Amino acid sequence: MASAAFAALLPESLTDEQLVRLVKWAKETCVKSDVVMTEEGRMQLLAIRKEAKTARDFQRLLRTNLAHWSVDMPVKQTGWLKLISEGEYETLRCAMASRAAAPADRHETETGAESPAVLKTSCHEGSKQHESHLCLRMPANLLSVRA
Repeated sequence: MASAAFAALLPESLTDEQLVRLVKWAKETCVKSDVVMTEEGRMQLLAIRKEAKTARDFQRLLRTNLAHWSVDMPVKQTGWLKLISEGEYETLRCAMASRAAAPADRHETETGAESPAVLKTSCHEGSKQHESHLCLRMPANLLSVRA
């Protein structure tokens, strides 16, 4: 089975620099791409490529790129990449973005100033946007957040 879209769980050891490289690569080589947070707090790459390939082909491509960027990948990791439809791409992207926005729109920083808790993104079903949108929720410093 082949598809042009996939969802891949990213390694927890991914550094900020490696994430920037991954997002840049996805923006340059994919029709649509996004990095979102799962319910478990893991980063997930959602992408729609120009050509349809098998899950194994996408795993090989992504694992090779991550290895070139010095990302430590588990040796026997299974189920980290799955093929999805283009409709599922939009559904997952929007669901995760709205879930990230739901708990709080703002939180206080250590200095007491408010900062946005979610990077703004537009989630329109069937949108024709060809840009990457980060839907990551900024981490709250649990020691400084007041109830």
